[in-house]
Amino acid sequence: MSIGAKVAMGRVGKDEADDIVQGVVLMRRGEKSLPTLERVRQKVEQINHGILPQGMRIVPYYDRTNLINITTHTVTHTLIEGMVLVAFILLAFLGDLRASLVVALSIPLSLLFTFILMVLRGESANLISMGAIDFGIIVDASVVMVENICRHLAELGPSRRHVEQMKVLAVQLAAQEVSRPIFFSSAIIVAAFLPLFTMTGVEGKVFGPMALTYGFALTAPCSWP
Repeated sequence: MSIGAKVAMGRVGKDEADDIVQGVVLMRRGEKSLPTLERVRQKVEQINHGILPQGMRIVPYYDRTNLINITTHTVTHTLIEGMVLVAFILLAFLGDLRASLVVALSIPLSLLFTFILMVLRGESANLISMGAIDFGIIVDASVVMVENICRHLAELGPSRRHVEQMKVLAVQLAAQEVSRPIFFSSAIIVAAFLPLFTMTGVEGKVFGPMALTYGFALTAPCSWP
């Protein structure tokens, strides 16, 4: 009778003949995923060709790059498809190509405004924050503004429609009439998201970026007038 070998705990590997050591690279909070993955790949290449002894090498078995690329493609596809769909719906209901283009233009401008504020705050764009944006809510203020402007221009009459100064005054009057209601209606929607900012833990990480993105996107149309 003899004492046997110690039982191996936590053995990893597909081949039972080889002993494999498993390691996990953790990304620090606030770091960017793709640049971090690129640095990890460079470090792995350096270790495999200059530090490890012969016969040993690091073999990645899970890489988040594909997941990040698929998520980015999904977000981009959702935003583009949503903008095109809303543009066609606006054209169908407004019945005027120029008015529809003006309203539809508020979507990319709002997204640009949102991206600028997110970059300044160091926030990241992801599927939860960007994919949940409702373009119908974003264009509400622009629809009201454009409809009121078109109404005032139609009321000028044939004799005054050719006077450029009269058209400018009509546009200014129309914008002033609805600017305050548009501001307060957007403020009410933004205020409805305020409880989401008080959430902590997993709920705060999931719904916080979405509420922040919505707030930025809804604030942008209020600044156009």
